[in-house]
Amino acid sequence: SSAWGWYIILSWLPKYLKSLGAETSKAGIYAIAPFAAQVITDIMAGWLADAMIEKGHSRTYVRKLFQTVSLMGPALCLLVVVYFQVTTVLGVTVAMTVFMALKGCSHAGYAVNMIDIAPKQAAQLYGISNTLATLAGIFGNLSTGWIWQATGNFQWIFLLCAAVYALGSAVFLKYATGEVVFKY
Repeated sequence: SSAWGWYIILSWLPKYLKSLGAETSKAGIYAIAPFAAQVITDIMAGWLADAMIEKGHSRTYVRKLFQTVSLMGPALCLLVVVYFQVTTVLGVTVAMTVFMALKGCSHAGYAVNMIDIAPKQAAQLYGISNTLATLAGIFGNLSTGWIWQATGNFQWIFLLCAAVYALGSAVFLKYATGEVVFKY
């Protein structure tokens, strides 16, 4: 579920900003801010997660905490945009920047969790996980295109994305572990 919204924002944010009145030449520039914020958070989240583990928090707790922040935080940003009817280019840019900054916490959540649960097979497991994430991104983009064509707005797209993130968060909270699962 983590890649669902990431690919939608990557692919559709300039079009969405243009639909709100951003000039075509500037929509791409506005769309850069969220990804710049994610770069910073990627690094900070990794550092903070390592510090928490070093201070005695379990890997399971840390992975679940960061993954929950990376899914429920962005879901909340989308709900704010929908329910408070944020329709200015600046407002949406700020919301999407917070969305992507929080999304960066996933790199201290599920992304490194492959090493925790399968130290000897982490590369293969990450390859499978990334393939599934890319498929989610493909379906997310397809559904976005269909919803955009049918409704002409992003409200339902954002609500669907928030629901996918909430479901993904619930599944990760229930089933994830930071302990070794695959020992061979």
